[in-house]
Amino acid sequence: MMTTKTPLISVITPVYGVEKFIEGFAVSLFEQTYENIEFIFVNDATKDSSMTILKDLIKERFSHLADKITILDKDINEGLPKARKDGIAVAHGEYILHVDSDDWMEKDMVEQLAAKAIEGDYDIVYCDFYYEWDDRTEIISEPTYTATPKDKAKFLNDILDWGTANAYTWNKLVAARVYKNPVKHPKYSYHEDLLLTCQLICYAKSIAHVQKPLYHYRKDNMASISNDPATERRRKMESRSNLLELYRFLKNFDDRSIYD
Repeated sequence: MMTTKTPLISVITPVYGVEKFIEGFAVSLFEQTYENIEFIFVNDATKDSSMTILKDLIKERFSHLADKITILDKDINEGLPKARKDGIAVAHGEYILHVDSDDWMEKDMVEQLAAKAIEGDYDIVYCDFYYEWDDRTEIISEPTYTATPKDKAKFLNDILDWGTANAYTWNKLVAARVYKNPVKHPKYSYHEDLLLTCQLICYAKSIAHVQKPLYHYRKDNMASISNDPATERRRKMESRSNLLELYRFLKNFDDRSIYD
């Protein structure tokens, strides 16, 4: 089934502890050149002024987009994976894009991804991106994969071998129909993108690559990450749990051709 010429894109943004970055991120999102976007912000019970800054920005500069903006205010913090899942539950778009509220986007990112998606009615369209360090910018060029069994297997292997491919969700536009499959949403935050993205790749019937860096990932934002032993133990537990779920999924996935 071919998409419409300008399909609705649902951009889902969890918000927690990003008061230093939310304004710059939101401006890059609200100034996207693609017009048919619904903006879904999930306030994961943030304790700082992130939501005040966001709401003031909308009121003062982007009130013309108010009818396209949905804000979900949660009473308790449940973590990134649940925030993304909650965003998907209220999304109306033909395509879904998850982004992080401490990063920023090129103004034509959604337009470029949508154009490629429309061109071939692709299930997944991904792009290159920038690593933004405090003292430098690095361009990350992704390999090109298709949805043939051989390519999908290589895509998965390159991700799982910590190789040349990345499991990030924020550089991948995914058709909402892919989420209609029995996708296991991560319970824990650490390596949550690995569990989710690998499932989406398995279910995708078509994959395309936009060979342009369109997203800016802030590598030096470590303010919210603690290095104490208890936190490190929690991270390891979360990683093991998500990787175990991924192992179970891949072991039982019906389309065995990706393993040939």
